[in-house]
Amino acid sequence: MSGAPVPLALSVWGELLEVIVVGAVAGIGLAIAFAFLVRGAAQSSAIRHGEREGSLVLNLALVALTSAICIGAVVFAVYEMVSG
Repeated sequence: MSGAPVPLALSVWGELLEVIVVGAVAGIGLAIAFAFLVRGAAQSSAIRHGEREGSLVLNLALVALTSAICIGAVVFAVYEMVSG
């Protein structure tokens, strides 16, 4: 029921395409998360100094959430590199 064996060259190209797609999605996602982290930090700083109006709590929540995403992505990447 396993079917015909897949030629090695085709298998390697499929895995390479998967690595490229996953890397691109993760890289773009992490860059967006980091951009929101910087935006939230800048706005919360401006709110604290009275230069802007807005919700300090929501901006700090944005910073906390995106910080967790960025740190989690780095920890996951290191774990994957170490574990193989």
